[in-house]
Amino acid sequence: MNHRSNQSGFTLIELLMVSLLLFMLAYATFMSTRSTMAVKRGVDSRTELLQSGRSVMELFSRDLRASFFVDANDLGWNPKQPKSEEERLAEGETDPERIPIEGEEGYIPPPPPKPVPVTIFQGTANELLFSTRSHQRMNADVPENNEHFVRYRVEGNQLIREESFRAINKDDVTDDRQFRSFVLLENLSSIEFSFWNQKAERWDDRWDTNSSDNLDELPDAVKVKLKYTPEKMEEGEGATKEVEYESAIRLTQKFFKEKAIKYP
Repeated sequence: MNHRSNQSGFTLIELLMVSLLLFMLAYATFMSTRSTMAVKRGVDSRTELLQSGRSVMELFSRDLRASFFVDANDLGWNPKQPKSEEERLAEGETDPERIPIEGEEGYIPPPPPKPVPVTIFQGTANELLFSTRSHQRMNADVPENNEHFVRYRVEGNQLIREESFRAINKDDVTDDRQFRSFVLLENLSSIEFSFWNQKAERWDDRWDTNSSDNLDELPDAVKVKLKYTPEKMEEGEGATKEVEYESAIRLTQKFFKEKAIKYP
């Protein structure tokens, strides 16, 4: 007796259909992955383009938060003044107009010389010059200290940062040999500084610790508005657009004081 086989296999058409479906699935996965990678490259490229602006704003924040201004009293200079004629008369002196000389009772030696702090804060709409403690010494043998002057200014379409090696003499402010210069940004469109005046409750477009309006006082905060056009990272990229950053940085004000000198 003959037995017929009941086994059956895939036909050629079925195999072609399965292969086509697998190809379409692989192609769809490939295109999805390719699109995702293209988006990621675009985001990474954009992030890299904007990184320079973020770095500049972080540098502004570091310098301004470490800025300081001190006067002679902050350095401990608070000498006792000679008594007035009324005070000496009230204490029973027979001749209040006579000033005691050295060795006599009631004599007050002359006050110590008034120290001259080497501090400054001057700002306009597009330039800053101030004393700060943000300096990092790179070599112990170099005559530098932690306190130095920083200047931000615009030259053409470049944002320039200048920092001095030290801040121990007022002549250091005007001595270009004491400053190092760095280009922070190219293709700068504009930069604008404004200074918060707590007393007047407004933003001012200039500040000077040597002026009568802001004598010996730092602004409570500095607002920075920055516009620039990032450079393209690779050839063939589309034109980059102008970007804008804005931040208000609060200053620490006078964050150190010395005890007053005991005098006499």
